[in-house]
Amino acid sequence: IVVSAPTGAGKTAVFEMAMGRLFASDLRGRPDGHGISKSRKVVYISPSKALCEERYDDWSQRLANVDPSLECACVTGDAGQDSYRNIASAHVIVTTPEKWDGITRRWTDHVFLIGSVKLLLIDEVHLLGDDSRGCTLEAVICRMKTVQRAARAKANLSSSDMERATFANTTEEALKSDMRIVTVSATLPNVSDIAAFVEANEAYAFDSSYRPVPLTVHVCGQGYVGKNQFLFDQGLNSRVPGILREYSDGRPSIVFCHTKKDTEKLATDLSGCYGTSTQANPQLRNIANQTRVAALQRCLQRGMAYHHAGMDASDRRLV
Repeated sequence: IVVSAPTGAGKTAVFEMAMGRLFASDLRGRPDGHGISKSRKVVYISPSKALCEERYDDWSQRLANVDPSLECACVTGDAGQDSYRNIASAHVIVTTPEKWDGITRRWTDHVFLIGSVKLLLIDEVHLLGDDSRGCTLEAVICRMKTVQRAARAKANLSSSDMERATFANTTEEALKSDMRIVTVSATLPNVSDIAAFVEANEAYAFDSSYRPVPLTVHVCGQGYVGKNQFLFDQGLNSRVPGILREYSDGRPSIVFCHTKKDTEKLATDLSGCYGTSTQANPQLRNIANQTRVAALQRCLQRGMAYHHAGMDASDRRLV
């Protein structure tokens, strides 16, 4: 299934309903009531490490409330034996395209384990069109299809061969079952093309009218680039305070930047001309003292902050 919907429309809920369906079908097939099996796993892929950690924190807590036996693993570090052990011990695996690509390159050595993935959740699937990272996500999807065909062939092995499988939770029924792919994005104009690629029978596109918070768009011309792209980009930072004053209506604002470095520089610039003194709000000083990063501390003292995947998890949560 492919879903294109605005931010806040419930794309994460689509993932959660797909997981619920998989777990419910597993419970129906286990009359002994011994909990949900690890023979059919869920893999969630997101291009952002920060988003992976957010999903992991959220789902770990909520899945435990549903069933204490449900385990969630966040695999975003270097691929190694620890990664395979974490995957084997979990029901839900949260990872990035690059990490899952590294893990599945040796799928022939772990065909039973990788073949146990029966629900593939892909967030921000429009990454397929990215010049630098799209090929990795495309390779991952194609490889997972290949693994599933190999896993179904392995399901015809004898019972003794199955007992010697590298993944202890392997079952013939699980290997023979089909893998479901669920992909979502907020910006996906070619839904039908993505649906054809992932072999989805259903594709849905929801326009901005489904957005829970109405979005008003203003387009402000900032001149022309000229001969020096760098100087043009640097000059844009000086325009941001005026734009915020004109359109933010005195409310909290978020400014998106192209790079981590640009994010930190803009936050620093804004803190000097648009921030609030810590004397006016002593609470800001208490918040700023919770980080050891000097640049972030100075921004927080003025009511500003920056956020990107290169920050420590504790600092991201603080922001």
